[in-house]
Amino acid sequence: MPRRNVPHRRSSRFAAIVNSPKVVTWLLVLAALGCGSGAFVAHRAATTLQDQGQQTVGEVVDVHDALRGDGYVVIRFQDTAGREITAEVGNYRWDPHPQVGDRPAILYDPADPAGNVADVRMGPDLFSVWALPLGGLLAALVWPTWTGRLDWDKLG
Repeated sequence: MPRRNVPHRRSSRFAAIVNSPKVVTWLLVLAALGCGSGAFVAHRAATTLQDQGQQTVGEVVDVHDALRGDGYVVIRFQDTAGREITAEVGNYRWDPHPQVGDRPAILYDPADPAGNVADVRMGPDLFSVWALPLGGLLAALVWPTWTGRLDWDKLG
């Protein structure tokens, strides 16, 4: 008498649910909404720095050098009201490699001086404004292409 493999049946039921068109569609809709929201926030931050940004000189107080390229520096500076602000800056030029004590020119948002800061040499982060919607579009095209519902050869 053959043994029943119950875990296999459970995993195949789970796979059928997860791979169903409705679930995949909702996941892709959520991914597109997330990318769209991220693009909106990135665009707002970038245009605020372009239109209302204040330039000052800060001091690098810490360098978080990540091997994957997502490093950032911590910069301390004074805003126009004379308050001392400490901010993490990901949009920082890494050539030459930053050192604690460097005094870079920075651009900051007066309404959010600790949250919206960029190295003047780099300017506002416009890459995210384009990369996030592109990522959402690609995510929306992966599933129909993979399942054959979208045939690129017949489109052109």
